[in-house]
Amino acid sequence: MEYQYIGAYNEQNERHGHGQATFPNGDVYEGKYKNGRRHGLGVYKFAKGASYDGEWKEGKKHGRGVFHYPDSSVYDGQWVDDMRQGVGKYTYANGDTYEGEWCHHLRHGQGTYIYKQAGLMYVGGWVKGRRDGTGKIVKIGGEPIEPPPQDPPVQPPPPPPYQPPPPPPVDTKKEQIQRAKSHCCTIL
Repeated sequence: MEYQYIGAYNEQNERHGHGQATFPNGDVYEGKYKNGRRHGLGVYKFAKGASYDGEWKEGKKHGRGVFHYPDSSVYDGQWVDDMRQGVGKYTYANGDTYEGEWCHHLRHGQGTYIYKQAGLMYVGGWVKGRRDGTGKIVKIGGEPIEPPPQDPPVQPPPPPPYQPPPPPPVDTKKEQIQRAKSHCCTIL
């Protein structure tokens, strides 16, 4: 398969306006272009089963959009420079969901994670994809779990291996004689 584009062009012969592009790997994009780049609303369908339907800016996912992953996971939310960033909801293939703030593709800020199979929900802060700060894990429709389960703490580095003290310096023969004389008793 070879590259094919059907749509509008600008004076510089760049894709501009509405168009549809089919790529050699089987991916297809249909939507708006500006100066040769995806820009505005558009749908990108990946040959391997994923798709993105949403806003684009200068060729990157940017603004609001919905991404369907091949494993049936779905992210519906904000994007910045091709990354999940801002507020969004991610539904995982196992049925778990996270709804809240994102930064650089990671759960970061305030959010709610529902552990569907366990019937639990965490509401609270996140830092770089991990639970952080004051948050609560509750049974869905129930009371807080005391104490709430924690992410494993970050372990400090192990102490350095034991190092024995250096051996005392070896005395010279003259120093040994002087030390012996200072410890001897004098007989009168």
